[in-house]
Amino acid sequence: MDYIKYGERLKFHEKHLTSKRKPWYLIENKDPGDILISSASRDKIKIIRNEAKIKSLTTFHSVHFVNRNKEEIDIYFCFLLTDLAKELISQFKRDLGGGLDKYQPNDLNNSMIINIDVLGKYDKEKILKIYEHIRNKNQKKHIIELEKIFAKYVYRI
Repeated sequence: MDYIKYGERLKFHEKHLTSKRKPWYLIENKDPGDILISSASRDKIKIIRNEAKIKSLTTFHSVHFVNRNKEEIDIYFCFLLTDLAKELISQFKRDLGGGLDKYQPNDLNNSMIINIDVLGKYDKEKILKIYEHIRNKNQKKHIIELEKIFAKYVYRI
């Protein structure tokens, strides 16, 4: 209670996000996303496959997949690791100055993404094998290999 009273003395309960919560000191109650995407970055947007089912507050946006199995989510994750995907996502970013890019949830909702249903069976299997190699290490050569596979299915305007 002392900690809560301390926060109220500092008027934390009147801040934008906390003023919307009842009671104000509870964190958001939302399901963990299958994939986490950084809400801001200075170089490249950060993408995390959330296998540990960690809940994120404001540092990362949670991506939830409906009617997709684990393998399909893994394929989407692999696509999001590519420069091609990051290029598509970055079209909707906001520049906050000083090289800081900001991504709002609706910016991500408006981004284009590949339809993995058009991928061939062989390519899907190859992508999943690559995913197993990069789960513990984000090895550049594997990302380049993913880029080549996905590039066959995406055309640039």
